[in-house]
Formats: sequence, C-alpha cells, structure tokens
Amino acid sequence: MMRNSLFARNKWFLLACAIAALAGLEVGGKGTGIVAWLLSPSVTRDEGPHPIDLVSPRPKGPVRLGKVEAELVDERLGKAFGREVPKHERTSGLWQYFTLRADARCVRNRIDLVECNKMAKIDGFLYAVLGLMHSGTEHIMWLQIKSSLFGPGKGRAINLAVFLGNDEKIKWAFDMRWADLGDFVARENIGGALRTLSARALRGGILVVEDPGYRAARTGRREMLVYASRARQPEPEFIVGTIIEGATADRHRFFSAVTGKPVDGME
Repeated sequence: MMRNSLFARNKWFLLACAIAALAGLEVGGKGTGIVAWLLSPSVTRDEGPHPIDLVSPRPKGPVRLGKVEAELVDERLGKAFGREVPKHERTSGLWQYFTLRADARCVRNRIDLVECNKMAKIDGFLYAVLGLMHSGTEHIMWLQIKSSLFGPGKGRAINLAVFLGNDEKIKWAFDMRWADLGDFVARENIGGALRTLSARALRGGILVVEDPGYRAARTGRREMLVYASRARQPEPEFIVGTIIEGATADRHRFFSAVTGKPVDGME
C-alpha cells in the first residue's frame, strides 16, 4: 500500500526522468531516432509521411517522373508540336535552385525518386511552386522577366513560372519576394482592354495568378500585368508585365500534351 502511495506521489517525477533518459540516448545517437525524426523532417514528402504535414504540408520533390513516364511525355509533346515544342524546363533539371543532401545516392541520368529528392535545401520560390503543381508533372515554363524601370524594382530580373496546378488548372507564379509592397493586383490587357484576374499572394511575396484562359488578341497584343499598392499612393503601381506570346501562348496545348488530356481553358 505504501509503495503504491509513493509511486502515485512521484509518478510525474519518474516519468520526467524516463523522458530525460530517453532524450539523452537520442542525442547521444544510441536511441531509436524518433526524436531526431520528429525535430528534423525532410524537406519534401518523398521519404514518407511526417506529423508536420498535418500543419504545413510538404510538397513532392522536383524529381517526379521515372524514365518510362518521361519518355511518354516527350512522345506526346513530339506528336503535338513536332520539332517546335514550346520552350520549357523540367523541375528535375533546375539543379541551380536546390541542393541534395550528402547521403543522397542520386545519379542524374537515371532517377531514383526517393534518393534524388533528398534535399538539403531548396529555393523558396521553387518550393512554393512545387507545392502548387500537379503532383504527377515536372514540366514547367520557367521564365525570367524584367520589372518596370520606373517602379520599385527598377528593371530587376523576376522569375515567372507557368505550370499546371493540383486542381488541373494553369497557374502563373511571380517571384516578388524582393518587393516590400502591399496588396498585389493582376490584370490582363488585350489591346488596351483591362480585366482583373483572380490572384493571391503567398507568405513571403509570391504572387499566384489563375490563368486567364484562351482568348485571341484580335487587336493589339495580349499581356499579363502586375500592380501593387504602396504607402501613400492612391492607386496601385505597375510593377511587372509579360506579353502572352510564343511558349506561353501555347500553354494549353502544351500542358494537354504533358498530361495526355485537355486542360481547363482550352478552346
């Protein structure tokens, strides 16, 4: 009876001692590795699920297609465009934007989807885009455009990604992390006629714009324009624009060939 009473009075102390002992083993590298796993989740979710995904879901890594899958996509693109496939990149080829861990056994010309997604670090813009992209695609239109010479960027180079989203709709993402600005506004301009587009700003200054759909510019050129509000300015200020031509004009046919089925916005 006395032993039970002593245990009841000291159970929280004993539990704390047990936890401290287990933590000591983990830190010393002699435990199960659970604490290290909980405290240091992998950058992407390719190595398996983690509790952090319940709070802040990690994206699949940039390497998503095996050899056969990539060859099928190339075959469909060849049938759709012949030798004039729109300019594009594959996220698995954007090596300048991510670094593999030292323990990653990845050979670039032959892909192990787990090993080649063991990331030590990844650029924040690419990371955000990967989280929004259709999980079965790697193909992306990765462009670099210039901000307005007269705006806050003063001709700064800006990354623009055009890709197929998780909802199977095309998205445009502008890397505006450099800009200490307020709310963003995106507009489509066809021959001087402006139309406001659906857009949202992610934390850190990445602007994601819903694709305006296919509309022929029968008079004048077609552009996508980005404006932002600034302190003490009554109207949003023009920041950056891009002409919808060439590769981006063919984006619906391009992503249809990538996936093998029509995408939203095609005529």
